[in-house]
Amino acid sequence: MHFPNVIRVFVAAAIVLAVVQAFATEQGRDEITFAGQQDSILECPLNDFLGRLPKSPRFDIPNTANYKGYTASWEVKDSRLYMATFRATTNQQPYSLSLLFPERKLPIHADWYSGTLHIVSGKETLAQGRYTYERVTRLQVTNGVVIATNRMTNVREDKLKR
Repeated sequence: MHFPNVIRVFVAAAIVLAVVQAFATEQGRDEITFAGQQDSILECPLNDFLGRLPKSPRFDIPNTANYKGYTASWEVKDSRLYMATFRATTNQQPYSLSLLFPERKLPIHADWYSGTLHIVSGKETLAQGRYTYERVTRLQVTNGVVIATNRMTNVREDKLKR
């Protein structure tokens, strides 16, 4: 292969990648109520629980903006993280949350979740393939209990440690 051909291949690959990214559907986010405000979070706390199951349920994919196959909302009350709502289907039939959490009813304390949650609010700007969030509230959660909170402004997504 001649050097000019290599450049053409790289340019073509870059164009294809740019086109694919341009048409990729952004995934819907889980919502959270924190400090009386409803916003969205970048993480999916339920996925941690599902990943620990011997066999994870196969939820229907309702649309290209929801490849995880479910919707969930969250709330923080008294420094505890709760799953407030959950909806999913399998084989076009409603999936019962009691299959995942026998003898528990919503809201369910997310005692399985330890990690960071990033609550994003305000304006989101996309530049050079990266989002910048006007406001981010970072919650550090251990076993479903919020142990630290940090509020930030104008944060680029690649500066968030997930």
